[in-house]
Amino acid sequence: MKRRTIVQSALCLLIACGRPHAQEASLQRLPDVHRVYVTPFAPGLGTDVIASHLVAELKKTGRFEVVPSAEQADAFLSGTIQVSKVEHFAKAVADHVYGKATYQARAHVQLLGKNQQILWAEDASGDAPGPGGSNLARVSTSLAERIVKDLLKATAKEAKGH
Repeated sequence: MKRRTIVQSALCLLIACGRPHAQEASLQRLPDVHRVYVTPFAPGLGTDVIASHLVAELKKTGRFEVVPSAEQADAFLSGTIQVSKVEHFAKAVADHVYGKATYQARAHVQLLGKNQQILWAEDASGDAPGPGGSNLARVSTSLAERIVKDLLKATAKEAKGH
């Protein structure tokens, strides 16, 4: 009887001690992510352009491989993107109104691990004013560069243990 109680206690202790280690082993770290799947964003003005710029920027880093399916990925980049177009009318000449459009983009993106844990999240905005206002291509590039740059910073910071 005494021996049975000791064995049961030892077994419970092993199980209890093993649980945190099992959980830690299942937790994914940002520096361990190498293959990323970019999930489709909801359709909207410019979302496809920004998504393609995000993929290009991720590939350009050499740090991440963008994969075509979720099954091949270490993590998933997902979120929401909103693009706003603002028309500015400058002058009227001979019954024609001339103006320009400017674009602004906002995104909330997150990198999710295989077990759906949030590894990284970012709220970013992009605009790229220039001669004649901002165009969608410049805004898309600006936003994608900012997101990927911040992801790389977070990855390096976590790798250093800060």
